[in-house]
Amino acid sequence: MENRDKLYIDGAWVPSTGTGTIDVINASTEEVMGRIPDGTPEDVDRAVRAAKRAFPGWAATDKEERGKYLQRITEGLQARMGDIGNVVAQEVGMPINLSTMIQAGLPIMTFGSMGQLLDTFPFEEQVGNSLIVREPVGVVGAITPWNYPLHQIAAKEEPSADPEDRDDELGDLPEELRDLPDPTPEPRGSVHPQPVSISLNKA
Repeated sequence: MENRDKLYIDGAWVPSTGTGTIDVINASTEEVMGRIPDGTPEDVDRAVRAAKRAFPGWAATDKEERGKYLQRITEGLQARMGDIGNVVAQEVGMPINLSTMIQAGLPIMTFGSMGQLLDTFPFEEQVGNSLIVREPVGVVGAITPWNYPLHQIAAKEEPSADPEDRDDELGDLPEELRDLPDPTPEPRGSVHPQPVSISLNKA
């Protein structure tokens, strides 16, 4: 069983400020396959502060440099494609061949294609008498669904000009991202996957 005891905040894996954990259940056996920290509001605040500090430097990064980061992420995911497929297959109860093809393959395709899109994307566009400028505006919090744990991160992250300031919820083991080399060592704090538990009350 995997026991993950740290959160990725400000460019490093650090302990949570709380002591709670979230059990990750194997969808096939219904046994606990791992545990991760239950992120606290304080952890989220730390991540947001780090993202805000990182934002000016990252926002000024040119598209050529961002394209290099995207390529490094793509290569890192390709190297771990089998591991990703195996873990997500257990988490969501998907056959291993489909998990490898979809759960690991789609994020790789997304990161790779968005890197290519940077060359042709109209960051500035003249429309009549108006100039439309598409530029980073700030820190974003995004909640991802359980059934596509890595691809939804990629799908949310990539179009924001890659990888933008983020504070995501990972409902399961952050195995998909944990051991990848940080593609953006400067500025620190631009990416923050945060596992948190959420209570939904029926009306």
